[in-house]
Amino acid sequence: MPERYGPWETAAGRHRRWCIDGTWQRIADRLRIDASSGEELIASVDSTTVRAHSHAAGAAKKGTRSGTNRTGSKHSGAPGAG
Repeated sequence: MPERYGPWETAAGRHRRWCIDGTWQRIADRLRIDASSGEELIASVDSTTVRAHSHAAGAAKKGTRSGTNRTGSKHSGAPGAG
């Protein structure tokens, strides 16, 4: 996240508060009204344009072997686990 937004905890907290208090809904409602005609506009977000950071996608870290957990074992050690 860009530094200008401050710590991620601040942005996450603000996002959560705005979800709960209806701020995002009010913004979306205002954006759906065409300023020139006053008619409601239809907007959508195509998921092909939304990307997660590589860490969120489960990409392997540099210098680590794929298929291992942090302890380096290939399985959980639980009975029946492979």
